[in-house]
Amino acid sequence: MTPLSSSATPLRSYAEQLLWDLDHTGGDDRRWRHKVLRSLPEDFAENAAHLYRQRWLAGDSVAANAGLRDTTESVSARDARLARDNDALMRFAQSRTHEAQRLRRQYPDDPQAVEALTRFAQRHGVTAPGCPKPYTAKQAIARLCDEAWWRHTVRKTVGRRVEHAAIKNNMVNKRKALYVSDGALERRRMQKRRNQAFLESLVAENESGYAATLQEIAAHSVSNPQNRRAELMTRIAGCEAYGKGQGHSAIFLTATCPARFHASLAASGDPNPKYSGACPRDAQEYLTKYWGRIRTALRRRKLRIYGLRIAEPHHDGTVHWHLVVFGAPTDLAHFEALCREYWLIEDANESGAAEHRVTVVTVDPARGSAAGYIAKYVSKNVDGRHVGADLEDDQSRDATSTAERVEAWASVWGIRQFQFFGTPSVTVWRELRRLREPVESPIESFRLAADQADWAGYMHLMESSGPVQLLKAWSDAPGPYEEPKGWQIIGVILGDTTVSTRIHTWTIKRAPVDDTTFPYTEIHPYTERPPDLEPDISPKHNEPTSRNGITIVMETRVPYLPGSPSLESCQ
Repeated sequence: MTPLSSSATPLRSYAEQLLWDLDHTGGDDRRWRHKVLRSLPEDFAENAAHLYRQRWLAGDSVAANAGLRDTTESVSARDARLARDNDALMRFAQSRTHEAQRLRRQYPDDPQAVEALTRFAQRHGVTAPGCPKPYTAKQAIARLCDEAWWRHTVRKTVGRRVEHAAIKNNMVNKRKALYVSDGALERRRMQKRRNQAFLESLVAENESGYAATLQEIAAHSVSNPQNRRAELMTRIAGCEAYGKGQGHSAIFLTATCPARFHASLAASGDPNPKYSGACPRDAQEYLTKYWGRIRTALRRRKLRIYGLRIAEPHHDGTVHWHLVVFGAPTDLAHFEALCREYWLIEDANESGAAEHRVTVVTVDPARGSAAGYIAKYVSKNVDGRHVGADLEDDQSRDATSTAERVEAWASVWGIRQFQFFGTPSVTVWRELRRLREPVESPIESFRLAADQADWAGYMHLMESSGPVQLLKAWSDAPGPYEEPKGWQIIGVILGDTTVSTRIHTWTIKRAPVDDTTFPYTEIHPYTERPPDLEPDISPKHNEPTSRNGITIVMETRVPYLPGSPSLESCQ
C-alpha cells in the first residue's frame, strides 16, 4: 500500500486506508469511496473494502464499484445508526411517538385513525399491529401511540434488517463471524445488561412481607441456562424411559434447507452462488411449513410419535433442525418416509439434496441412550457445557464461548430453539412443582411425579388418569394497552378437583437505594406470584374446601431450585 505523505488528506476510516492506493482518476475514486463508506457501519465498510480491493486487483474495477454500491443499498444509514446507538434509537422512538399522538388527535374515528397510523408506521419502516385481529382498533392505537411499543418494535425490526444485510454481504460465516455478526452479538450483550439492570431495580413483595428482586426470581427460573438445560434433559430422559416401557424405538433426524437459503458455502465460507437472499426466519418458516404437513399426515394415519425438536444455526446463520423422535418401529418408518417426501418437495434435484436434506440415524441402545445422543445438541444451544470444541467454528473454540453467539442468533431472529411434540403440557408440570406438601386429592400422584422429576411417570399418568389441566381465572384488570389481562393461571384441575398454586398477591416496587429507603415506592400491583421463586414462610392452606361442588385445596410451594437432587442427576 502506498504510504501517505504528511500533506495527504486525513483518512476517515480504516476501510479508506485499505483502498487509498486504488485510484484511476486523480482522486475522484477516493472521494467517491469516502462519500459511500462514511454512510456504512464500521464492520460493513471494512468488509466492503476487502471485497472491493480483491475485485480491483483482479482487474475488474467496474465490479468493485458495483459491489460497493450494492452494500450501501443493503443497509441504510438510518438503520445502521439506530442499530449501533441505543440513545439514537430512544430519541427516534420518542419522536415517532409524539408524531403518532398528534396524528391520532386528527382522527376522532378509530378505524380512520388506525389506517392513518398504519401508513405512518410503514413510512418509518415498522409494521403496525394487526387490526381487527389480534387487536381491536383501540388496542392497536394504544400500541402505535406508546413509546415502549416503538422502542421494542424499532429495535427488533432494525436489528433484523441490519443482520440480514450482514448475511447478504457474507459477513456471517465460520471465517468471519460465526452464527451472527459481531455487531449483533454486541447489541445482544448490551440488551442483556439493560435487562439485568432493569430487573435488579425492581422488587416483588407479597402480603406476608417476603421480597426479592426480579433478577433473583429470574435466576431461579428456566431463564437460568443451568435450570433450562436440566429441565430439558429431565424431559428427554423421561421420554426415553417412557418409550422403553412401551416397547418404542428412537431415531435421530436432521433436516436442512435447500441451497438457496444458505448465504455461504459450508466448506470455505465463500459466497454461495445459489443464495436467493433469504434470511434465517425464511428458512425457519420453510421447515415449519412442511413440519406442519408432516404432523397432519401422521394424524390422518393415526400414527403416534413424540420427542424433541432443536432449531440451531449453520455457520452462516441458516437454521436447521435436529429431532430425537420416539415411537413404535412401524410408526417411525412411516414418519421417516413422510419427512423425506415433504422436505424434498422443493429443489429435490439439486446436488446433494437426496443425501443431505434429511438424514436419519437409528438410536442403538447397545451403543448409547437417546438422551445421551441429544445431550450435546441441547447443551450447545443453551450454555455449551460438556460439549468441547464447536465443530462449526474454524477456530475450534469451545462451545461454552460460541453458545453466546447461538443465543444471540435465536434472539435476533425470534426463533424458538426447543420444542417438544407429542408430550403432555410442561406448563402443568411446572405448576405441579410449585406444590411442596402432599395434597389430599387425586392430583397427588401427578404432584409426586413432578416433584420427583419423573417425566416418564408424568406422561403415563397424563394418559391413564388425566389429563390434569390448567385452572384459569379471568381478570378484568387493565393491561398496558387498554385491554383486560384475560385468563390468568391460578392452579391445576382434574375432573372436579382443583388445587391452587398461586395464592399470594404480589406487588412490584422500586428496589431501595439503601436500607433507609423503605418502604418501597409502588409502581403497580402484580396480582399473581412471580414465576419460579417463593419462600416457604407462609401458613399452609392444606384443608380441602368445597366451592360450588368443586373441591379446592390451597397450597403454597416453591418450585425446584438449582441444586435439587432430582435435577442434579440430569445434568
